[in-house]
Amino acid sequence: MSDRIVGGVISEKNLVGVLVGLLQQDDIDSATHLYEEGGRAVAEQLFSVLQKGDAKLREAGVRMYVQARDFARAARMHEQARFWPDAARFYEEAGDLASAARCWKKAGEPKRAARALHASGAVEEAAALYQELKQPDARATVLARGERWLESAAAYRDAGNTRAETDVLRQVPQEHPDRVPAVKRLAEILLQRNRTNEAAQLVADAVRDNEAGRTDVELHETLAALFDRLGQTAHADRLRLRATRLRARQPAPVETAPAPEPPDTDPGEPSQDGYQFLKQIPIFARLSLDDMRDLYRLATEETWSPGQPIVDVGWDAPGLVILLEGDAEVYALGESGGARHLNSLGPGAHVGEISLLTKSITSARVTASTLVRGLRIAREPFEMYLESHPSAALRIYQLFGEGLAERVRALSTP
Repeated sequence: MSDRIVGGVISEKNLVGVLVGLLQQDDIDSATHLYEEGGRAVAEQLFSVLQKGDAKLREAGVRMYVQARDFARAARMHEQARFWPDAARFYEEAGDLASAARCWKKAGEPKRAARALHASGAVEEAAALYQELKQPDARATVLARGERWLESAAAYRDAGNTRAETDVLRQVPQEHPDRVPAVKRLAEILLQRNRTNEAAQLVADAVRDNEAGRTDVELHETLAALFDRLGQTAHADRLRLRATRLRARQPAPVETAPAPEPPDTDPGEPSQDGYQFLKQIPIFARLSLDDMRDLYRLATEETWSPGQPIVDVGWDAPGLVILLEGDAEVYALGESGGARHLNSLGPGAHVGEISLLTKSITSARVTASTLVRGLRIAREPFEMYLESHPSAALRIYQLFGEGLAERVRALSTP
């Protein structure tokens, strides 16, 4: 760039002409510097000129926009040229996820379009696209974010993920109309797990505190059946009488639904569901409640028999595994084939978090020493989670970077 341009004062109209000239000369560095000093009016005038220019001038303009970090205009230029993937990527860089989704669709990338829609909060469009892609877990996640809990739970049920279905159903507020059908389904699930007292308490709360629940005949009958199972027949009889009156539409006396009495025997602690263990993993320490819930619902439950490898040397990005029950041993394998014992793991321990973020191949063997029940978060759904939860992704990578820095400092300390 000449000294006259750098030191002189140029009108907006002339500045656009100078910028065009620099781009025609392929002097991207000088054009970027001058463009960054210009204002919004100059940017809009230049964009209008570039739109009408030839392919070479538009390509130079895109390079200038990228160098100046004006990703939105770079995206608009690519979109005009129908370079859909490039336009979508730059829209993502600019934070315009709705426009990114539009371009991903035109590029024939429905998965990436769905993730962009999810991240933008477009619940209806994202759910519909996930439905077309036959991804019930992803559809369930976006529906839950939109507080469409029953639809989300049904999608998780279709995917065979009862644990995530249960978690979503528990999120329905007590006073919400959807609470009654949510409680009915939760009671079914809890009964399958022999947690009758917990199911009875859940239904009793809905009968007492939910407006629709107070007059729901089926809910009263469900609670009566649960009281029968608990041996509390007097409570059961009272509830059946109320159900009969409700069915006949007779005014029933105003009374509080009985609460289940404590069982005579201690049923023991409910099975560990892993949510608290997941929260304790350092790279997830700063996630919000909603982001943490969505992450938890990605996990699938697995079991390993004694002697079965949970993770083995050379496996490609096996994902994160959290032990819920049982014990496992960690071994390093030598070149000669010998195994050196490194550590023993129990409930709450986890392995593989680095493979979630780096696609690394495992360097150790983890073998179940007893029957092990655990949760696994695979890399592909985790990548989808990061794309659709940008604020969570930022926090995770910040903590991951801090953890690596701490390890480097520890190794560097004499």
